[in-house]
Amino acid sequence: MGPAAVSEAERSAVTEFLYIEARLADEARYAEWLALWTDDAVYWVPATTDPEADPEKHLSHIYDNRARLETRVKLLQTGHRYSQEPPSHMRRLISNIEVAQAGDGELVAGSNFLLAELSIQASHETHWWVGRATHRLRRVDGELRIRSKKVVLINAATLLDGDPRNNFLKRALAFNPGGVLNGARFVVTAGNYAYVLCRRGLAIVSIADPVHPLMVSELGSPSLADARAMTIQFRYAFIVDGYGLK
Repeated sequence: MGPAAVSEAERSAVTEFLYIEARLADEARYAEWLALWTDDAVYWVPATTDPEADPEKHLSHIYDNRARLETRVKLLQTGHRYSQEPPSHMRRLISNIEVAQAGDGELVAGSNFLLAELSIQASHETHWWVGRATHRLRRVDGELRIRSKKVVLINAATLLDGDPRNNFLKRALAFNPGGVLNGARFVVTAGNYAYVLCRRGLAIVSIADPVHPLMVSELGSPSLADARAMTIQFRYAFIVDGYGLK
């Protein structure tokens, strides 16, 4: 037996809801976008196109509950999420919308999408994301809300499936002016900068132009000794070296 049909009015309401969700995301209106989700919502972007994939067993690009979505939105709203400062310009096109009634009274909507992202905070390149989204929708106080959303990208498994035919990376350069990065063991990026832990300590490299990096600054002995790992949160860098956390 196929999925239960829905009325034309219900189909129209779902279609309009998908358009609104897309516009809010495009315009970085994340608080309003978050309000479209239920308290028990799940957002899943698998790292595979396998329809049998299980988020509990397989790698995912995103697998967030409502609390994690709220954390992401709060980080974006601080203005200190440097990978999105300033925010990318984005627009989505949605088509091939199919709506069906689920057995529990919820609605299931499948749609194809094309997302263009202009990374103005870095290389000013335009990236294309193409795939199919499946929304599971529930009415809360009479309004449609997202119970779950699954996004399958057509290139979800590129660089993850072990097939060399999907690996389009190529070496652009080797950067180590004067040997300053000798013994490099760890790197983390934030915005236009790469923070490299190496034998001399911490090296900060501008990657605003990825194929023409520039040394910006260094931090070494006695401030750091045998730096091993680091992470960046908001405006702070946390580094673990031979003497502890700094």
